[in-house]
Amino acid sequence: MESAIEQLRPHIRHWAARFERAGARGIVDAEDLERAAELAAWRLRARWDPTRSSWKTFAGSRVVWAMKDELRLVDWLPRLARQRASAAGQAVPEISSLDVDGRPDLVDRRSPAPVDDAAGRDLWAYVHGVLGRHLAGILEAYFREGKTLKEIGFSLGKSESRVCQQFNGALIKLRRRAGHGFGEEG
Repeated sequence: MESAIEQLRPHIRHWAARFERAGARGIVDAEDLERAAELAAWRLRARWDPTRSSWKTFAGSRVVWAMKDELRLVDWLPRLARQRASAAGQAVPEISSLDVDGRPDLVDRRSPAPVDDAAGRDLWAYVHGVLGRHLAGILEAYFREGKTLKEIGFSLGKSESRVCQQFNGALIKLRRRAGHGFGEEG
């Protein structure tokens, strides 16, 4: 079985390096991610049925998820909050207050969002044109105001689940439209 784990080692190294390049540097070492993936592969060997799939197919995605789990364990800050902080050119925000659910409130409401420039206003005008007032309002509350889907649902008198459905539908519609090019009809 050691040779089966050795087969995955290049795959594991590739993904660990990719996570490190994507922003995990300084949060977790690539070696720690590799060890978590190898441990997952070691545990998976008992569940693998060679008659159903190859080892690489069976274990490949599972070891990547093990690395993601390891990253989530050591990084307490959500990715969106980290992206917002770096986009604003700030250090990672300190926990200063709690939101509605008692979780840390990491949105810096003192400085304007990076999207508030002229291009951002044009983008939001486009989003409103494509989606309409209601769906664009959900996206704006989420991305510009930093509200959670639960908070948005509460303000609209809808369940978090329904707001999540509408949010995902709006993103899908924008992605499809972006495939045709911004500003074009279709």
